Amino acid sequence: MKASRVLFILFLISVFVIFFIPQTDVDFGWHYKCGQMLLSGNPCIENNFTYYLADYKWANPTFLYDGLLYITYNFSGFVGTSILFSALITFFAYVLYKSTKLNKTVFVLFFLASTYFSWNVFGFGLRSQILTLIFVGIFLTLITTRKLKTLGLLLVPLLFLTWANTHAGFFLGPLFLIIFVFTELASGIISTNKFKIVSYCNNKSFKQVAFLLFTTVVSIFITFINPFGYKIYLEVIHHSQTHLNMLIAEWTSPRPVVMLVMIVLFLLFLFLQVFNKKLLLFGSLILTFTLYLGLIANRNVPLFLFSYLIFLDGLKILPAKIDRLVSSYGRKFLIIAFSFLLICVAPFLIINTIKNSTYTSYCNNSDVKYPCKAIKFLQGKNVNIYNRYEWGGYLIWKLPQSKIYIDGRMPAWIDTENGKSPYKVWLDIYQTKNGWNEKLDKLKTDYLLISPYTFIDLELKKNPEKYKYKEVYRDKISVIYVRIKD
Repeated sequence: MKASRVLFILFLISVFVIFFIPQTDVDFGWHYKCGQMLLSGNPCIENNFTYYLADYKWANPTFLYDGLLYITYNFSGFVGTSILFSALITFFAYVLYKSTKLNKTVFVLFFLASTYFSWNVFGFGLRSQILTLIFVGIFLTLITTRKLKTLGLLLVPLLFLTWANTHAGFFLGPLFLIIFVFTELASGIISTNKFKIVSYCNNKSFKQVAFLLFTTVVSIFITFINPFGYKIYLEVIHHSQTHLNMLIAEWTSPRPVVMLVMIVLFLLFLFLQVFNKKLLLFGSLILTFTLYLGLIANRNVPLFLFSYLIFLDGLKILPAKIDRLVSSYGRKFLIIAFSFLLICVAPFLIINTIKNSTYTSYCNNSDVKYPCKAIKFLQGKNVNIYNRYEWGGYLIWKLPQSKIYIDGRMPAWIDTENGKSPYKVWLDIYQTKNGWNEKLDKLKTDYLLISPYTFIDLELKKNPEKYKYKEVYRDKISVIYVRIKD
């Protein structure tokens, strides 16, 4: 077998092993519950989970992901969700590997480096936003691979239809497609003696331009085929206007070293265009936009890094002689490294993931420890529960008879009564700010399920009669208070 073929196989197997990790997403519970409702004929169109903002309308198009997650977990538990995550990323790696014109050694090394700098996102396991990353990769591959020609464009509407019913990041598809059309038309108008303007549609005939415009219109309109119609675009606009970086950790800027790496890579991309005397107008615009997204929110770092990898193959990076040496010696190095990983390390990684892919291990997630024992006290009760924010998805899953206060869907919502994010309102109560008890009383809260030694716990422990709550359960992870009714 050729060394290049061996490298290809070992690379894909290694990617599968690297991404075979335990499920730790705090939003797993509500996605699972929505999948269950979807398959029973009652999709998550209404807010059925919280008593706070119970009538809120939220256009969240994750239906296909929810259904897939529900089926996978019911069939094979958390091991199954880990396998699905690995399989999706391995497929993503396969698409990029087969379509790139880069030196394969350079491609593999860059893919691994991108994975490392994106691990704060990947480390949670299977999430709906991972599918947006995959869809972006497939979309960019379809429209920038010349050998696909018409076939690539014909597949775009189908891709957009799936995407618009899978994750709110679908808007990137129409946006990138419009940019693509703009740059393709501009490349036929702009002329320069210093640079070759890279175009992906070589023949700018009227027929081809008409087909491109027609495909674009169809692709954009097909995204409206979802349970919410045009409202999914309004939700995207609303999301962009909410300062999530002040509320949620994954929306904050990445570490300085990651920001520096992205900026350096972007400047390198600009330099390589000058060095190669090529202008990749489409790639430059997409990377500018994804760099901005990556710099303002940690969760967007993979979008920039893997888009960068796709556009990098349009430029010559190394002189021919050095490129051949890197290819030859680099291939041997990677084969040895991957072989070592699969023989000596992979068995331990796989065993560890299987061991930590049980309900008990999810319950004791190292990042968020859930109130697994406390919920036994509340099971079967049809009550309203004020909860810790990170526990929302878990409680929706495990206490279906009850309604909770908040979960991971809600930070970008708006409490129209005061114009605040529900997360901020929740935090004001958790920190016992002015009027906190009146807010809970107004919403007819029955129980509080909170962490011990928080502001609200210390206040209630000190003055239970004043606030009309009684402690009925306590352990190292959680505390339950019940409201004393008059």
